[in-house]
Amino acid sequence: MVAWVAVEVTMLYFIVALSLVLSVLAVIFAFRLSKITGLFGAWALLIAGLALTAFEDFAYFGSVIFVTYSKVETLVETYTWGSWLFAGLILIAIPALFFSSMYELHIIFRAQRSKSAAATAN
Repeated sequence: MVAWVAVEVTMLYFIVALSLVLSVLAVIFAFRLSKITGLFGAWALLIAGLALTAFEDFAYFGSVIFVTYSKVETLVETYTWGSWLFAGLILIAIPALFFSSMYELHIIFRAQRSKSAAATAN
């Protein structure tokens, strides 16, 4: 039982860290995208929303990482497989969707900008 709990605590740390990394990357690519397209109200609000999501993930990361291992261990012992699945879907899926959409938009707009620059040069 103790080995199972240690694996689950490590999994919780991994899920929270991955969520934080994906949220920060979504903010970075949204900011890069705003530089390409020009910063206006919609992009500023989108960046602010993504930054708040990243801050929420950072706060959750801090609440899990900076708590004693024994408290996290007792918390994890109450988790079921359903709660692990739900946590994984919510904590990873939302930042992953934000990151992938910002990354794709960044690629599309960057390609479009280079096409228009090439057309202008010709």
